[in-house]
Formats: sequence, C-alpha cells, structure tokens
Amino acid sequence: MSAKQFFGFALFVGIQGAVAQIVDNLIVGSGMLPEGAVGFSWVAFLAWATYFLMGCDIKGGIKAFFCFAVGIVVGIAIIVLGGTFSFLGSLGFPAAIVVVVTACMYLEKVPPVDSIAAIFIGCGTFFGFMNYVPNASYGYVTAIILGYGAFGLMCGAISIIFRGWYEKKVS
Repeated sequence: MSAKQFFGFALFVGIQGAVAQIVDNLIVGSGMLPEGAVGFSWVAFLAWATYFLMGCDIKGGIKAFFCFAVGIVVGIAIIVLGGTFSFLGSLGFPAAIVVVVTACMYLEKVPPVDSIAAIFIGCGTFFGFMNYVPNASYGYVTAIILGYGAFGLMCGAISIIFRGWYEKKVS
C-alpha cells in the first residue's frame, strides 16, 4: 500500500481513537466512575497496543485479556506481600517484587498465560491505577482494567479487520 493509500487506514485509526475517547467521556459523565475520576481511556489505549503486540488476532487478544487478569493478581500479591514485609522498612516492597516476579516469570511455561509482556502491562496498569485513584478497591480496579482492557482489545481487532478490508479495496 502506498503512503497515499495508507492515509485512509491511518485516518480510520485516528477516528477510532477519538471515538474511544468520546466513549470514555460519556462513561465519566454518566456517574459510573467514582467522584474525581477523569477517565481511563489510557487503559484502553494500552490494551489496544497490546493487541498489536500479541499478533493482531483474536487468539492473541483473548490471551492478552487473561494475561491482564494475571497481571492484576501479580500486582495484588506484591502489595499484600509488601505489607507483610513491612518489617523491612523501605525494602519491603522491593523484596515483595523479587519474590512475586520471580514466581511470575515461570508463567512463561504456562501456554494460556505465557505472555510476560501482557502480564507486566496488566500489573503496571494496576499499579498506575492504584496510584491514580485515591481509595480504589482491588475489585473496582480489576473491573475497570478488564472492562477498558476488553474495549481496547476490541479496538485493536476492529483496526486489523478494517485494515484487511481496506487493503483489498485499494489494491
């Protein structure tokens, strides 16, 4: 596809991104999120990128979704263990990270959830969220990450489906 032909696809993805932001704005305005929350389209955009990293297909998207869930569990484990290690002072959380991440790396050997990158993205999103939203509960964070994550993965799938259709049309 030439650079000129590519513009149609690039524009479509840009419009998709704008629609994702509009959906987020509508969710924020609906009162479904806690007071003070300014939106979580950033979670959808991380998931969207992960769809591309996972091979641009539905199978990879489903795997990414489950890996996000595992990443959330990893994040919770680090927080809980970090609290248990509080006797270590400022080294409590680093110690928890060593223990949990070492165990997590073995998930590379478990095919349904063997994408360490997607697990880390889920875990990083969890930590970002826990720092971003005051007094957020684990359940609330999980629901938002998985909901917006599914939305972002769907956006990735739509991007790829459109690209396949568009490339056939312009070829």
